[in-house]
Amino acid sequence: MFRSSLKILRERKIADWISLSATLPFFLSVYFVGSGRPYYALLAGILAFVCDSLDGVVARKLGQASAFGRQLDSSMDALIYLVFPGYFVLVYMNVNFVLTLVSVSVVLAFGIMRLIRFNDVGFVYNKKGQIGYPGLGTAYIFPAVITLYLLAEYLDAKFLYLTVPMLLVLSWAMISEHPIGKPRLWLWYPFALACSLLLLNLIRG
Repeated sequence: MFRSSLKILRERKIADWISLSATLPFFLSVYFVGSGRPYYALLAGILAFVCDSLDGVVARKLGQASAFGRQLDSSMDALIYLVFPGYFVLVYMNVNFVLTLVSVSVVLAFGIMRLIRFNDVGFVYNKKGQIGYPGLGTAYIFPAVITLYLLAEYLDAKFLYLTVPMLLVLSWAMISEHPIGKPRLWLWYPFALACSLLLLNLIRG
């Protein structure tokens, strides 16, 4: 019985384990938010993003794409790009509790709907035949949050007043039927590196 209960573990591919590896930095990011260390929380969130981004690359390279992997990836996306940013916003980017709570709730609800829709219909194509997502991907939420937070830290705290409208616009974009191009990792990784360096500078400062 014990061996049979391990079947789900034995069946997992390398790409699946890479997806699951993001749970550690995700929990670290949540812990750092709760312990009053926002810079460390965002760094952990970036690490979770890197782990999440690699699973698809590995799955395609090794031919390990599967229905289970798609569901697993969506579950990790909900944690990394919806739950963590929402929690971070409530704690560190909250200029009006009621409005912020509503916008975070909308992001979570619309993001979950968007993930379910993607698992149902898959990729779509625009009029030029280019592949894309049906609506804005949930992965855009985290970089939007971290960008606004860094602007507030480095330039002016008034940037935080853009949090609620930004989240509502992104929420609406996620449930849009308009095809959105797949994010390019060669753009995301330099962005993640730049944000990491800015956060490390804040930690040192």
